[in-house]
Amino acid sequence: KEYFIKCVSILEKHGDKYQLSSTLNNLAIIYAGERYFNKAIELYARSKILQQSIGDRSGEAYTYVNMGTVYQSLGRNDEALSFYKQGLIVFQELKSIDGLAWAYLNIGNIYFAMNNFKLSKLYLDSSVYFTNKLNQPELLERA
Repeated sequence: KEYFIKCVSILEKHGDKYQLSSTLNNLAIIYAGERYFNKAIELYARSKILQQSIGDRSGEAYTYVNMGTVYQSLGRNDEALSFYKQGLIVFQELKSIDGLAWAYLNIGNIYFAMNNFKLSKLYLDSSVYFTNKLNQPELLERA
């Protein structure tokens, strides 16, 4: 965490928006793991703005998904679902098989938590479909 914070300072001075957005995401993951959810959301929001400014659609999609996980951790499933679906839309535009597999998995899990088992199954089946195109047994197991 200490080195990510130092890295953010350096990247801000040099104006490297791409690396800065990635570093902010990584730092946000650490804060979310420490349960500092507001700080994680703040960093993800900064990262998303940078990604949008440089046209990093893939990074933006993963940031949406990461934000969804924070809101899910907070028990704010409607907001989590909204962020997951925003990420899904971008992954669909990019035709990112890996991103689609993860987004469908997260959406399926949210619907499961909301006791909407019909939609949960639909999204989890989609995750399995895309996961089968990858060589990621752990992801397949989760789906």
